[in-house]
Amino acid sequence: MSTEDTTTTPSESAAAEIEKIEDSEDYVQRRRLKEIYDARESIREKRRQIDIMIEDPDYPRVDKYRGARLYRSAVEDYIMAVEPLLVNTYAEDGTAYWEDVELGTIQMQPPEHLRGDVEPSPFNDYLRIVEKPTPKEFAITGLQSILGLPRPLTADFSATVRTQSQPDPHQTTKTITQPIPWDILVSAVRQTTLFLEEIGFEVDVSEEEQRTEITDDLVEEVQEWRGENL
Repeated sequence: MSTEDTTTTPSESAAAEIEKIEDSEDYVQRRRLKEIYDARESIREKRRQIDIMIEDPDYPRVDKYRGARLYRSAVEDYIMAVEPLLVNTYAEDGTAYWEDVELGTIQMQPPEHLRGDVEPSPFNDYLRIVEKPTPKEFAITGLQSILGLPRPLTADFSATVRTQSQPDPHQTTKTITQPIPWDILVSAVRQTTLFLEEIGFEVDVSEEEQRTEITDDLVEEVQEWRGENL
């Protein structure tokens, strides 16, 4: 009776292990590509929704703020989907986008009642500004800064005032909150997409080409991209 030798040689074991690693890398790459496509599509959808809010004067202000928060979340998802490429795979190209690219300046204005005198009325204590606060500006640099900004943005403004109940000059402070301005978020999306284009990773495709699940075409697209760029 003969027995079949099923002993695996070291070279065969190594080849099998390499194949497992490559399969794992393919899976990770497919997931990454899908995440980027999905995040980009989410941005398009949120932007369409917010465009409606901005153009309609009857939309309540609170809804517009909610829309800004939703859009920020979509932008953050897009940046986080691309982050491994920015900081690891293509760090040489990505560092400038991640840390240094200028996205714009956020300006926060003092509250209206601290910017000028309030007309006296039975409903207020007649506020007179002795020393007005100045607007605050924050330069936003690097895509990573979008992920680190507080929700919402906050700033404290102090002014020296006089009132009927407190005629001597005294200081009052008011905290202002606001979402990240639209132009800053749009700039972040643009710079993220420019980085992907720079490394040969095209995501700005038509809606018909967007995919929400992994298909054979998507797998082939990933393999083609990996062959050209990895």
